[in-house]
Amino acid sequence: MMRLSTFFLLISCMVTCCCDTIHVNAFPIATVSTSKIRQSNLALRSGNKNQENSDLSRREIIILALGGTAYAKVVSSAVSKIKRGDAYPEEHESKVRTVFEKTILEAAKSNDYSNRPLRVLEIGIGSNCKTAVRGFYDETLRKLSDMNLSSREIISGVEMYGIDIDPPTKEVVDLAREKLNDQQYSMPLKFQASYGDIEKGLLSFRDGFFDAITCSLVLCSVHDQQTSLKEIKRLLNPANACFGYVEHVAVDLDRDVGRDKSFLEWQQRTLDPLQQAVAHNCHLHRATDEEITKVFKSCEVLLQERFFVDDMWPVSCQSMGVIKVNNT
Repeated sequence: MMRLSTFFLLISCMVTCCCDTIHVNAFPIATVSTSKIRQSNLALRSGNKNQENSDLSRREIIILALGGTAYAKVVSSAVSKIKRGDAYPEEHESKVRTVFEKTILEAAKSNDYSNRPLRVLEIGIGSNCKTAVRGFYDETLRKLSDMNLSSREIISGVEMYGIDIDPPTKEVVDLAREKLNDQQYSMPLKFQASYGDIEKGLLSFRDGFFDAITCSLVLCSVHDQQTSLKEIKRLLNPANACFGYVEHVAVDLDRDVGRDKSFLEWQQRTLDPLQQAVAHNCHLHRATDEEITKVFKSCEVLLQERFFVDDMWPVSCQSMGVIKVNNT
């Protein structure tokens, strides 16, 4: 991690070329200073071709370009791993399983499902249906089945839906369905996944259709978080439905006490424009948890936690939560 952070100081310089509002006074850069970059930009903008008026050498420009290329390759490699279904660090994945389980079980305990199925939606399930294929729901489904057998709750069935702007193929959906049904449950289980864009709206589903909605590392990439979150709220059953999330967020130096994260916060701000360009609009420095609180301000918070997963730099600052809606 330390080597990565040091190496990407160089890349941060390149991004600074394009960002006039980045504040880096507390972090002197030895390799290529921001003042030199800005001087070079001013010379270019004024049409001055005299190299003596610009302190930025050809060698340094090449270094900056290589740095940006290197960062793009790192991000591209990470995206490829995700598409293949490779695992994130266990520290992150355990949080996802915890949130998904609590979201679904709390919804199951809060309503009567004797005459209709429990409906679950995962936003951003991916082209590989990773969570379903890799067993993220197995323990939750087993607990639902046990609840049914013990007659504590009567669940007539479970319908699971997954959406993504990069939808899975029929073969992948069939594999996920097979994996989900590896065990025998006391209630029927259905699964389907298809194209869907939460920001544009899921108009094929009526208001309040879902009892539980989950997402993980999705809201960083939507163009309008408020629109997306309001659509999620529309889709939730107003009687005790639950929304669970695990998202990477901006470092908050006032809240993330006990750990010196000022350098990570600066990296997030500096690399954010490049990250958006090479990682499908992924924002490094978004206060996603605060936006969720604004939209769901009248709802009950069942779980809320900020944490760091250092092996996921630069998206290592993360937030998880489960919210219960009750507008009846």
